This record gives sequence, structure tokens and C-alpha cells, in this order.
Amino acid sequence: MTGEGVVPGAQAVYRALAVLDAFSQSRPAMTIAEIAEATALTAPTAHRIALALVDRGFLTRDEVSRRFSVGPAVLRLAQLTDIGHSAFAYVGPLLETLRVETGETVGLHVRVGSQRVCVLELESPHRVRVVSGIGHTYPLTAAAASKAILAWLRPDQIESVLREPAPGLDQAKLRADLRQARHDGYAISFGETIPGAHAVAAPLRDSSGEATAAVNVTGPADRLPESRLRDIGRDLSQKLQLIHQSRRVPQQMNNPEDFAPCMP
Repeated sequence: MTGEGVVPGAQAVYRALAVLDAFSQSRPAMTIAEIAEATALTAPTAHRIALALVDRGFLTRDEVSRRFSVGPAVLRLAQLTDIGHSAFAYVGPLLETLRVETGETVGLHVRVGSQRVCVLELESPHRVRVVSGIGHTYPLTAAAASKAILAWLRPDQIESVLREPAPGLDQAKLRADLRQARHDGYAISFGETIPGAHAVAAPLRDSSGEATAAVNVTGPADRLPESRLRDIGRDLSQKLQLIHQSRRVPQQMNNPEDFAPCMP
């Protein structure tokens, strides 16, 4: 229900919050009709609010299914709560180990629609380093973390992402990179989002086998040649497998398989 709330003159705010509050684990994505039903708003009102929330990053919209889901702005705010701390409790030890072993920046990137958002990051101790930036979003068509997620989506989801405008995108090369990532169990990239930055990433999958997130290692090209990227990629896949087997998953993740790593 939308309600008027207790603050006079704030009806629009309460309605927008009602739309956001309608999303849950049982309803992670909804059409306008479903949002309207869940909030008791009219369809035109729900549509206007949803579009405004998309514009500010609080919702995303799948252009094929026409369904809305929570956006990167929500995840950015979540980092200020216990959710962020729980995520760190889950992958934090792995990130810290990777940073010590590689000397480079490591991070956790979560899929949000056709984008990914960096939700956790430990920066390299080197003075010259590469960072993604917590809360920053990137398309799923560029860089190792994106390809590590995109390669393990359903074919229709991949095609939906590739149909979105992406100036300069070489789809043939990207498709070849995705096939290689599936074969290797990890993805690599060379300066695709930041000139001079190399990266490697491996996916984390849900119980259906689809990637929901990726762990990446990134740094300057001179410290991360392709041979070292591949060594790190193989090691990263093995470390993710050990985490999965130990079932060290926070309580907020209801299913122990929710963040299962992908192996080749």
C-alpha cells in the first residue's frame, strides 16, 4: 500500500519508496502492472515513478522483458549497512589474500541488469595502481569482470545485453572472448575500460548456474602481462572453489549455492 505517510506534502516521496519497497527476494523483477498491483498505485503513476528511479539509478529496466529490478544506486547505499559488512565477511578474506599475493587491486562486482557495480574493493599498495571505485557502474560488454559475468548468463540474456547501444563494440571479438572465458573458467582484458589497465576475473554463480557477480584483479599492464593474468585466473578459480566447498556463506544469502564459483 502506498499510504500518505506522516509527513505532509511528501506524497511523491512515499510513493517512490513504496515502489522500491515492493521489490524482494521473491519479487526481484516486476513489470509496471506488477508494481502497480504491489503498491496500489495506478499503472501510469507507477510507470512515471519507475522511470524516474531508473533515471537516478535506483532501478534498472530490461528492454526485452520490460521488467524492472533494483539498480546500482541501491547497492551503493547498501554498502553503508550490515549488508556490505556481510558481503565482506563472505569474500573479504579472499580479497585480502589476493591483494597480498598479487600486490594489485582486487574487487567484487555484482550484476545489475545489463551493468555491473563494484561493491567491494581493496586497493593495491603500489603508488601506481588501478581502481574501479566502489559504487561505480560499468557495462557488461567491457573488461574482465563484465565478461566473467556475461559469459555465464543464459543465451537470451547475453543477446539482450548485446542489443543495447554500445558505440565501438566489436561483437565478434566479444563473443570470442566469452567462449574463451567459458573454456578457461575466467576472463581477461587489456585496457578495455581504463587505458593501460589489465585485469582478470572469475564468476560467482547462483544455483541455476548463472553468474551474479565476479571477483577481479586489476593493475597496470607492465605488472600484469597476459602470462601472469592467466596464472592468477587459474589460482582465483581454485580459491573460489574452496570457498564454495567450505559453505562460508552469510545468513543473508538464503541458499548456500547463491554464490557458487564457476569452474571450467
